[in-house]
Amino acid sequence: MDDKEYKKFNAREYLHLHYPQSLFDKPDPNVSTIYKLSCYNKFYQQFHKEWDSSTARMLDLGGGPSVHCLISASPYVAVIDHSDFVQTCRDEVLLWKKNDPNAYDWSPYFRYVVNTLEGLSGPEAVAERMKMTRDKLEDVLLCDVKCANSVLPGNDGKRYDLIFSISCIENVVESVEEYGRILVNVKSLLNPNGFFVTIVNLDCSYYTVDGKNYPCFPISQEDVIKSMEAVGFKIMLVEYSRNSEVTISNNPYHNSAGKGFFVARLVSHAPN
Repeated sequence: MDDKEYKKFNAREYLHLHYPQSLFDKPDPNVSTIYKLSCYNKFYQQFHKEWDSSTARMLDLGGGPSVHCLISASPYVAVIDHSDFVQTCRDEVLLWKKNDPNAYDWSPYFRYVVNTLEGLSGPEAVAERMKMTRDKLEDVLLCDVKCANSVLPGNDGKRYDLIFSISCIENVVESVEEYGRILVNVKSLLNPNGFFVTIVNLDCSYYTVDGKNYPCFPISQEDVIKSMEAVGFKIMLVEYSRNSEVTISNNPYHNSAGKGFFVARLVSHAPN
């Protein structure tokens, strides 16, 4: 997709389609977004002792207009940066950070993570997490994962201990080789021993927003693992969920065969 197509991207419609407010009326752990939330929770529960939460920096790379990836992160990091290529997506996140009355309402997502996944009771815990996440969300940045020399233009050489990229890279590449080149760019932003966490729409050729199909590269689980290992990542965790287990019922917004959840670590390698 070229720059002109991205400028037409309807970020609010994307949120309504993929992050509906009704999702938690009868929460189904097999629904795509709820599956993602459980993956984030699992990652932090399993790996949070591997870094210093008082200094750790987390980047949501290509995070779109969504903040759902940040909810589980905020207790375990000191600073969060969000990034996306599309201005309308960054605008949505900025509205939420400012607690603007026109911002998308993420409170059902916070309630599900805090009350259900983490087992913390009461609205006070939810309100505290929302404030914590807003406070720790430091920057909302332009990113271009294809730009080897400047993935985050003007970021002044920031490095991160955690980088999340959720349903992103496969949407902007056209080959396995290009996927690998972007992983090199991602690696350049990580501190030594940093974690890269990604959820990939596997074998997917399109996703739909506002009635328009946007292309994806149909990458396989095997190709993701080989690409990560080829650029110096150690695979720490892999999960695969078939499409029937994670799709949004009756809403064919993509043709993915399933989702891959990958946790990788840049063990004893300094960033390039």
